[in-house]
Amino acid sequence: MPDYSIIFRQRAIKKYAESTAWYKERSVQASERFVAIIENALLSNAASPYSYNNKYKNFYEVKTERFPFTIVYFIKDKKKTVVITALFHNKRNPIKKYR
Repeated sequence: MPDYSIIFRQRAIKKYAESTAWYKERSVQASERFVAIIENALLSNAASPYSYNNKYKNFYEVKTERFPFTIVYFIKDKKKTVVITALFHNKRNPIKKYR
């Protein structure tokens, strides 16, 4: 059972929905794999959010397997919450990753 709850910022929800739809247009199986990999990364993250890379200020990153995405988040310890700020495509401009 995860130790931390997970909440998404609106930008992350939008990117997740767009990316899932993009993969679904190409292949339902690819879309299903994408969703499963993101969900596994989120569950692992909720169980131990400090075990991932602290890349910039208070932001941490989880790179996904098989798909070119990074989950960007910060941790609210008092509320035991992980806040997902971005689902970032690794080929995009990295300056926008932490906005």
